[in-house]
Amino acid sequence: MHPTIFRLGPITIASYGLMIATGLLIAVWVGAVRAKKLGEDPMAVLDLSIWVALSGILGARIMYVFIQGWQEIRGQPFVDTMKQFINIRGGGLSFTGGLVLAVPVGILYLRRKKLPVWQFADIAAPSLALGMSFARIGCFLNGCCFGIRCDLDSFFGLEFAPESIPYEHYYRLGDVHGPVVVYATQLMSSFNALVIFLALTLFFRHRRFRGQVFWLFVLLYGVIRFSMDFLRGDMTDSFFGGLFLDRFTTAQMVCFVGVILSIIMQIVLWKRHTREARKI
Repeated sequence: MHPTIFRLGPITIASYGLMIATGLLIAVWVGAVRAKKLGEDPMAVLDLSIWVALSGILGARIMYVFIQGWQEIRGQPFVDTMKQFINIRGGGLSFTGGLVLAVPVGILYLRRKKLPVWQFADIAAPSLALGMSFARIGCFLNGCCFGIRCDLDSFFGLEFAPESIPYEHYYRLGDVHGPVVVYATQLMSSFNALVIFLALTLFFRHRRFRGQVFWLFVLLYGVIRFSMDFLRGDMTDSFFGGLFLDRFTTAQMVCFVGVILSIIMQIVLWKRHTREARKI
């Protein structure tokens, strides 16, 4: 675990922020190259990425503080909640929350600029997956988004030092008996996101209609993230209560809705494409 890459006096470069910034820059470059190949303006990708990045960070912070950390902030003064919300350096971003806000903001921006929404959505989808892959490496270096405890000899297990976030988490729970070995969910998620990027890149040339690549991304990410959360050790609270919903994390419920919406939208866009093809 290396939460800090560089420190010189008051200047500190955190590994988490550095990996997110690196992933964002590479993702924008990949999107701009793809846009140019499709005959679209690469600068539009840059403009879009700014709005998506800002809204994504905001949505990620909102979901983490006000939903995943609901048990912590419930009952505390509003001023304290806002201080916690602003303190991004204190940690806490939800990728699912970022998508929930970034997607509609991106669509509204494209409509306002009168750009082909689903064309640019398809361009952005592989880049989103690639950016997530880098960000999850940042999670690993920071020590957050860790997994549940596993056997010492587990192939997917990693041992974290006493000063790490996972160790402190299980110490507070009174569950520290020997080395703290947990599932390497950060690296697993990074690998999964990279696989999604490669799959979408290969599928792009075979897409049947605009929007298909984007909604395929939503489908793949939703299924994988829903499954991965069963191995997460830091996802203990759910905003949903009653019946069986409290067995699932907030992110899992959002991903479930996303998967259903993805299937519906692919059917809708496919039918629209079929009708337009018949008119030609």
